[in-house]
Amino acid sequence: MSDRLRVLPWIGGQAKEFPNATMAPLVSPIDEKVVADMVDADAAAVDTAVKNAHAAYLANLEAPTSKRVEWLNAAADAADKIEPQVVEALVRVLGKPKRAATFEHKRSGAFLRACAIQLPHLNGEVLPLDLNALGANRFGFTSRIPYGVVAAVTASISASVKRRSGRGSPRNTAPTGSPRVTRGTLIAVR
Repeated sequence: MSDRLRVLPWIGGQAKEFPNATMAPLVSPIDEKVVADMVDADAAAVDTAVKNAHAAYLANLEAPTSKRVEWLNAAADAADKIEPQVVEALVRVLGKPKRAATFEHKRSGAFLRACAIQLPHLNGEVLPLDLNALGANRFGFTSRIPYGVVAAVTASISASVKRRSGRGSPRNTAPTGSPRVTRGTLIAVR
């Protein structure tokens, strides 16, 4: 075996050796030199990875949203710390220009942080109440309650909206997807 870098499967937080797996050369497109030997995962490696992933799923099934946000932010911080090494690898192994490689790597941390930001948002009918530790293992449920008529738009209100907006017809002042406001229209929330 050579002194080249060996890229092994990363399972359960560590590199795993699989003696029966074959190694494939990883060739740099820059100079067509072999820069590493990479494991061509065999059935044993795939089975080990799937079993490990399932065990991790079961172990973290009850983790509250606040903990998941913490994990995502920690992963983003860890990705940021190894930026120079990742950029160098993207340049050397994949042949990416340095600027493109840097941009691509910065998206890694940004994506993880975006997931962490989005995770606590309350969307849908089931609301996670575990955004803080006190809400662990609790869910809230929304229900649609039609309130009926909530406003009656008269001609004087429409004229007032038209003057304040500086636009033409008041029906052009409503954002896309909102009810169209015209004179004498009743607006109902459904």
